[in-house]
Amino acid sequence: MGHVIVIFGTLIALNMGFGYWLSEKNAESNQPQGVVEVEDVQAQAQPEPETQPATESAPASQPQ
Repeated sequence: MGHVIVIFGTLIALNMGFGYWLSEKNAESNQPQGVVEVEDVQAQAQPEPETQPATESAPASQPQ
């Protein structure tokens, strides 16, 4: 069981070291700054939806 822990620990350490090495290499490379274009869009007047007059329905006659 101890061998399994040592093997997994070694693999985890290698994985973390390799990830750190890649991140350092990525940070060293000169990455160009991105360009962001912003467009000013004015809200257009929306026509109001046509409303139908509310009609109240008469309650159904109840049997007495």
